Amino acid sequence: MDNSISAHAKNIEVNITPPENGSLSVVILDDGDGMSEDGLKTAMSLGGKGPRANRTAGDLGRFGLGLKTASFSQAKKLLVISKRKEDARFYGIEWDLNHVIETNQWEARLLSDEQCLNELECKGIKSFLNGTVVIWRDCDRITQGLQSDKDLSQFINQSIEQLKKKFSLIFHKYLDKKKFVLKINSEKLIGLDPFCLGGGNDAAHSQILFEEEFVVNGTKILIKGYLLPHISRMGGASRENQISINADHTAGQGLYLYRLDRLISSGGWQGVIRKSESNKLARVEVSFGSDADQLWQLDVKKSTAILPLAIRSRIRDLIRGISSMSGDVFVKRVRMRKTNPNSIWERVYDKDKKSITYQIDRNHPIIDGFLEKFDTNEVIAEDLLFFIESTFPADLIANDVVVNETSFKSVGSELDIKITELADVVATSGSTFKNFQDTILGCGLFNTDVGILEEILNKNKHKFKV
Repeated sequence: MDNSISAHAKNIEVNITPPENGSLSVVILDDGDGMSEDGLKTAMSLGGKGPRANRTAGDLGRFGLGLKTASFSQAKKLLVISKRKEDARFYGIEWDLNHVIETNQWEARLLSDEQCLNELECKGIKSFLNGTVVIWRDCDRITQGLQSDKDLSQFINQSIEQLKKKFSLIFHKYLDKKKFVLKINSEKLIGLDPFCLGGGNDAAHSQILFEEEFVVNGTKILIKGYLLPHISRMGGASRENQISINADHTAGQGLYLYRLDRLISSGGWQGVIRKSESNKLARVEVSFGSDADQLWQLDVKKSTAILPLAIRSRIRDLIRGISSMSGDVFVKRVRMRKTNPNSIWERVYDKDKKSITYQIDRNHPIIDGFLEKFDTNEVIAEDLLFFIESTFPADLIANDVVVNETSFKSVGSELDIKITELADVVATSGSTFKNFQDTILGCGLFNTDVGILEEILNKNKHKFKV
């Protein structure tokens, strides 16, 4: 598919034939530029064009291995037939892994023009002026373990339906822009709308919460954050199917990474934040070009890319904001006004459950400083904060306040020791003395003489960076 797009194809067809006697074949046909004999030999060579080779701006290739590895992972025979407009004949090369095993030689078969035409005729493909045909035969990986043609047909039909959904998502930007027509078994595909931006004027649409562009090592990276509408505003299953595979409206939270408009990976947060109920409606688009491949540690299959450390912190900060809003939309929660703006605790009211919970404010400068220290392992810190929040002993505190006559306050030397120990910990987060001072004076746990508190705080001032 990537090769067809890079060859400027306007029409791409994938045809999967019904199995006969356990045999299955797959044909991918495009009307792109086609290849010369030398071009085809390079394309069919293992690693014929490496990641450092010069490529055009729209070339989706990377390692020069995709066509072969993708094909050999599914079939024992790979046949490619191609023709350019300016050439009078077809060129074809076939890899047969059975032959490789028998001879212990990596030898491919070169087809004559007549042999190419015969192969096309056998597949019911009319002669064309320019384009490329990829044919898989002896698809042993797909048919392995299936005992009958009936079982195989059922499995193939299910696979075709999943393939349609997956292609509609992976290539949705190309399909939306009408860059080409893509058909699977004669059915024209329509691009999915993962960011819920379409659907007409009367439909609910996502909010675009931020859009930023970064330049890292000379390459541009665009980041855009979306907050999807609540599922109750989607208008039913038809629209939900257009937003997410299998209409799973809330399972697709996370990062959507695009390389030249081609989706590389979707969903999940790559450890930047924790996947949770509060993030269900948050989706973040991250787009980059082929000049950023090494920065993203792109794998051979172009199915995995790792967030560069250079922009990870900024993305995390942006995502925190959008996921916080997502939680408010999804479960109709309201953050109640703090009695003290310097408190690290937030009270959150759930309208549906009519309950109040206590959460740690991730935007508090001291908490934010600690999270920064975890960098790529921040998900561990997030899990710990979530655990602390979930086990907050609100009932015990309420009972102690009502029943007991004991005090929660620290006094004397105990107060001095506790604040000094807190200063040692907070200073390592990179927080300022002002943030620490405001938090201690305003949290309500050290409700003693302000002069005594100020004296203890000033003894620890030297531990903080100016």
